[in-house]
Amino acid sequence: MKGDDVCLILGDNLFFNSEKIFNKKIKMSSKIFVKKVKNPNRYGVLEEYNNIPKLIHEKPENFVSNNAVVGLYMYNNSVFDKVKLLKPSRRGELEITDLNNLYINNNECEVVYLESKSKWFDSGTFDSLLKASNFVKKNNE
Repeated sequence: MKGDDVCLILGDNLFFNSEKIFNKKIKMSSKIFVKKVKNPNRYGVLEEYNNIPKLIHEKPENFVSNNAVVGLYMYNNSVFDKVKLLKPSRRGELEITDLNNLYINNNECEVVYLESKSKWFDSGTFDSLLKASNFVKKNNE
């Protein structure tokens, strides 16, 4: 409905034991979720200085941090105006990273660190989808 907040989750993401996701209130204009990972170059990675978000780097070649942005985002209704400011990338698409960086650049982005006990799977490859499936099977037997 007009004026409502928006939650966006990318379709290849699975979350388990992530209690922080269920706190639906948005303190700022946007909220992104991050999780420490071993292979950050596969993801959008959050750069911070003194716990203040500075920029999200998409699949960086050089190490930025271990904090992967996990494909779950919350926005207040300002998102509809912000999307109009985006320009297509080299791929000809509007990028979620560019939208999130707009919020970061305006100091309007809250970062939520998922708990260490939480599990996040980016199931965008066959191997990662199999790993997620095996986790679900093992934990539901």
